Order: sequence, then structure tokens, then C-alpha cells
Amino acid sequence: MSNRDGLRSPDSRKISELVAALAHEHTRGRITFAEIIERLGDRSYGLLILTFALPMVVAGGIPGISTLFGVPLIYITAQLALGFSQPRFPRYLLTRSVDARDFNKAIDRLVPVVVRIEKYLRSRFPALVTPLAERLIGAISLLMAIILALPIVFANGPTALAMSLFAVAILERDGLFVILGVIVAIASVAIATTVITAGAAGIYYAIHYVIG
Repeated sequence: MSNRDGLRSPDSRKISELVAALAHEHTRGRITFAEIIERLGDRSYGLLILTFALPMVVAGGIPGISTLFGVPLIYITAQLALGFSQPRFPRYLLTRSVDARDFNKAIDRLVPVVVRIEKYLRSRFPALVTPLAERLIGAISLLMAIILALPIVFANGPTALAMSLFAVAILERDGLFVILGVIVAIASVAIATTVITAGAAGIYYAIHYVIG
């Protein structure tokens, strides 16, 4: 795990180990965002974005979950884009919660995927993970977070994937994952635009049909 200056933090665990550690401390009831953030310890942007975006890659179809996870991501990515050293959260956001079993199930499904990804991680294209580049990543991720927070069919998975790739790039200083994240982000915007356009056209023709 890396801090904003690209130096590895005292916690040298792999990303998969950090993600796996989030699960199963709560097995029943609900887990609040404050509890999730507390478990993270080092509140680096990369790990925070990964924690809230990665579950959406597999759980985006659960009703309401995109808004639940999308709003914290808006706060996180906006502060990354503005160059804040660490993100801060309003109290009302910290009290939001998600079902512990759903959260643990999503983490369990994701850990093997992260383990496979880790095999390909290495420090590459350093110009793409400088502090200035991270602010640009934050701006793109902010757009992704806004899309994620909206109930746009088919867009949640690719949007969350793009943000997860950016998070991995920040954590491991791997510029290749920035490139991959940009490609997926462009596809996400295209999907969202298509869905919104189709929806607006459908509403227009429906109203036109009813009015005559």
C-alpha cells in the first residue's frame, strides 16, 4: 500500500490481505461506513476507493446499493481531485450502513480476483501516478462516482471497475492500470450516455403517444 508521495506505508500487506481483513468481523446485522473506515487504519485514497468501488463490480445489481456506495465515493474522489492529503467525511455519511452478510459475501467473491490481479502488478509508467496525475485520476473518478450514484442500468459494473483499476494504480504505483482504468471509464460513460439517451427518448415517445 502506498501513501500520496508514492512511498510504501508501514502496513506492507498485499491488497488482497487488506481487502480480506475487512470481512467477517461483523457477521450479523449491519455494518456502518464508520466501522469500515476504522478497519482500514491507513486511510489512503487508493484503499478507500477500492473498498467502496470493488464490491460494486459484483453487487451492482442489488437495488439501492449503487447510491449507498456511490455517495461516499463522490466525497472521496472530490477530495482526491482537489489535492487534499486525507479525505474527511460528514457525520451523516459515517452512520450509513450496509447489511453485513451482503458486504462479507461481496468481499469473499472479490478476494480471489484481487489475488489474480496482484500477479501482474509492478511499478510502471511513473508519470501516470505522480501527485498531479492522481488529481486527474480523482477528477475522472469523481465523474465515475456520480454515474455510480445514479440508478443507471448496465453502467454500475463498468463504472465501479474503472474506479477499482484507478485505486490499484494508486496503491501500487502502476501506471498501466491507469491506462486500463481510462479505457474502462470511457466505455462506462458511453454506456451511461446510451442508457440515458434511450430512456429520455422512450419517455418522450410515451408522452407523445399518450397526448396524441
